[in-house]
Order: sequence, then structure tokens, then C-alpha cells
Amino acid sequence: MKKYIIIATIITLMIATILIDVTLFNPLVTQTSKEGKLAIYSVETDEKKVAISFDEGWGLDQTEEILDVLDQYNAKATFFLVGAWVETYPEDVQVIANRGHDLGNHTDTHQRLTQLSEEQIKKEIMDVHNKVKALTGIDMNLLRPPFGDYDKKVVAAADECNYYTVKWNVDSYDWRSDSVDEIVHSVIDSEYLKNGSIILFHNNRKYTKDALERVLEELDTMGYEIVSISELIIKDNYYLDATGRQFKN
Repeated sequence: MKKYIIIATIITLMIATILIDVTLFNPLVTQTSKEGKLAIYSVETDEKKVAISFDEGWGLDQTEEILDVLDQYNAKATFFLVGAWVETYPEDVQVIANRGHDLGNHTDTHQRLTQLSEEQIKKEIMDVHNKVKALTGIDMNLLRPPFGDYDKKVVAAADECNYYTVKWNVDSYDWRSDSVDEIVHSVIDSEYLKNGSIILFHNNRKYTKDALERVLEELDTMGYEIVSISELIIKDNYYLDATGRQFKN
């Protein structure tokens, strides 16, 4: 009897090991945006395309200059807007859209969404959504959680508002850098920079505009096309691996 118990225990452990291995290493059973509640960090693609995004916070600052630099390199970007910024700079919201860039949702009051209820999260999303729609007629569908802070509840609320939750896999660190060189190095020399990367910048940092010009020059030399997040991501019939990289089914 003892022998059978030992054999049964070994078989149970083997099955458990297989299940753990499948869960951890098979992307088909890892989290998806609709089921496992991961955000999109990057996109699997054979095309040399990357997306640049800007979190629009609390000032106009370099936004106009940033738009000019993007035009110079025929690059399209995604601008994630906070409610107060939309109210303060309504004409600039329209300019961003008119120049062919994505408008994304950075919530109405820039709170940590993980600390809110699902209904409060939806309100944060839809309040700024409605402000932008009233100005531009655009129904935004990309959410960048403030501080990059999110959980399953946040993605579930975004899903119900017909939004994709999008983070990034390359950080320019313009929010903490003391020079243009630091920002350029953070992007161009990042081990995570590859086809389908999503790069994070901010509109109101001292060195962002000048660094952006050099980053775009380097990316162009490397053969990358700069596209909006809307163009980069897969809209349906996809899965996400454990790193948040999006794959087509």
C-alpha cells in the first residue's frame, strides 16, 4: 500500500510540474487583455515599426515644438491626455489630432487607478473621453494608466469602456534625466528596443524635445518607421505573453 501511495504522489507531482510549466511558459495560456487582464507593452511584428508616446501632464511646454520635430521626420505619435490639460489647451488637442496623431486617455484627474473602485475608474476614463469627443469628435480607445499603475480591475474597467490598456516597454526616462544624452541613451541603447516597441516620453520635460530629434534620427538610421500606437497594436484575435507583448492568434 505504501508503494502505491508513493507512486501516486510522484504522478501527482509530475502533473503539477507540467501544469506549472504550461502556465508559465506557454503564451497561449498566459494572460490576455480580456481574460487575464494584462496591459499591452509591445507588439510582435516582422515589420521594423515602433511607436512613440507622450504623456501630456500639466503644461503645454514643448508640445508645439514636439509636433514640429515629429513632422520633420514624418513620424506619427500618440499623446495621452489628462482632463485638466484638455480643458486648459483645447485648441492644442485639436491641433494634435489635425496633424494626424493619436489621442489617448490618461484619465481625468491623474489618480492611481488601482486605489479606485471599478465605477470610479470608468468615470475617470469616460470624463476625459467625453471632453475630447466634444472637442474633436474622436472616440479615443487607448488608456495609459497614470504612473503606469494598473491591475486586473483597471483593465477590466477599461475593457468595459471599449479601451485597450497600453503601457510601454522602453522608457526614455526623460522625467529624471539631466541631459539630452541620457535620454537618447535610454532609448537607443535599451535592451528592449526592437520591432513593435512602445516608447514613453513626456511633453513637459526640459530635454525631451532636443532628445526626441536625436532619437528619431537614430531610429531612422536603424531602419525603424515611427507609427502611432493605434497603427501598431493588434485590434482583435490576439494574445499577450507574460511580458505584455502582443501576438496575433
